[in-house]
Amino acid sequence: MYHQSQLILNGKKVDPTLNVIGMPKVTSKRGENTAILSFKISPIFNALLYISLVGWIGLMFYGLVQLIKHLRN
Repeated sequence: MYHQSQLILNGKKVDPTLNVIGMPKVTSKRGENTAILSFKISPIFNALLYISLVGWIGLMFYGLVQLIKHLRN
């Protein structure tokens, strides 16, 4: 499990103990059990992703404008 990992067991968030290789150990109840391990992405990652996408779109737009100028001459 990583720092941003979240484990939900049977609809309840749990903070499990980890074994030697970092796998969560949980106690289950008799019958059907559901465990959901998810990873929460940092808001900084989302911001950097959007900045990167805007940069690539701007670069493609700039290249397209330069290509049109070159073809007109």
